[in-house]
Amino acid sequence: MTTAICSYENIRQITSCTVCNRTFKDPRILPCGHTFCIDCIRNTMLDTTIMACSICLAKHTIVNVDLLSQNVALMQLLHIRKIDIVQNKQCAICNVQPSITSCAHCSRQACVSCLEIHRQEVISDITRETMEIERMSDELKLALNQTSNDFRDQCDETFQQANKRFDEMQKNLKLLNERLCQKIQEFHDRRQADLARCVARLHTEIQSIDKFVGDSKHLLVDVNVQTEVLLRLKQQFQEPRKRLPILSRDLIESTPTIQFVSSSFQMLNEELAGTLVLDKPIHGTISPSGTSASGDHDSRLAALASGSRTGKMEIIGQEGCGKLEFKSPAGMTINGDGHLVIAEIDNNRLQILTREFTHIRTIIGFREPRDVSFTKDKRYLITDNHKLIILDEEFHKVEVIGSNKSGKGRSNFQFRKKSEKNS
Repeated sequence: MTTAICSYENIRQITSCTVCNRTFKDPRILPCGHTFCIDCIRNTMLDTTIMACSICLAKHTIVNVDLLSQNVALMQLLHIRKIDIVQNKQCAICNVQPSITSCAHCSRQACVSCLEIHRQEVISDITRETMEIERMSDELKLALNQTSNDFRDQCDETFQQANKRFDEMQKNLKLLNERLCQKIQEFHDRRQADLARCVARLHTEIQSIDKFVGDSKHLLVDVNVQTEVLLRLKQQFQEPRKRLPILSRDLIESTPTIQFVSSSFQMLNEELAGTLVLDKPIHGTISPSGTSASGDHDSRLAALASGSRTGKMEIIGQEGCGKLEFKSPAGMTINGDGHLVIAEIDNNRLQILTREFTHIRTIIGFREPRDVSFTKDKRYLITDNHKLIILDEEFHKVEVIGSNKSGKGRSNFQFRKKSEKNS
């Protein structure tokens, strides 16, 4: 029994394009069934969408050459013919069959049978890896579902604790209100009696003064009154004149006063009820190693803002006027780039830091900046020495509202940028 072996010339003709007479590169099938290189099809079409087959002369309208189907069988044959057929050379694996190409698995000359055996080995390895990945994926899915359920249960428990805390606060506020009203009533009852006695005493003295004034008026209209009597009467008027201011002062001093001064805390501040502790903040991206790409700076920022779950807090910088040094930091905001902008009263400046707490730049030229805010329209609002300073996102002046001089409304503002080198 003889074995027919395809000659090198036959394979070369099958794997060559009839347009360029070269080995196919990315062969594509036309609707008529003939195959050409994708670049040959493009060159034949030029700027038109009409392609005429060079074999059967059939015309085809092709809008996008990349959408033509690839000749998969021919691509496999091209792969086998990647290295020229070596005739009269046996397979380096079995030493029985003639070799046709180099094996991609072991890089040795191999026959068709050995190539298939090695191919099946690769398929078996990939199958095992696929099964292992599927197993790990199923385990991860179970863990994700369990984590989601646990987190939902924690949130429900947190809601219940928060509601319980606010119920307790409402009861305490009600009791505080009752005690406060009781104290006000006790104060009223006690001081009202004292005030009544004082008013009665002052009313008696005022009545005596009024009687003296009435008698004096009768004497003045009596034509028979002697001058000596009128002179004595004039001297007696000195006493009521001195006594009336004293009585007025006594009335003011004896009048009790009471007022309610509210505390400075804000009712909407959640810290009055408690603090939410997020021990594992969620980050935006995950690095290939499985850790969060922004984990370090996010955890440091969380530690600076509210402390860790163990109650520790990270301290950034120290007192001073250099980089990462602060004097009376009063306000802080986060700009559009995610950088921290900190206002310092005693240093009369703004410091801009990254979220890793690295110094970027310093903006000086202020007088006691007390607060800074970054708005949605990318502007900075800075309260500084009885003025509101508005800067754009590049810290260029937009407007200054108010003045540290009375009678002024809007004024100009000049400042200098202090770069990192000079800061």
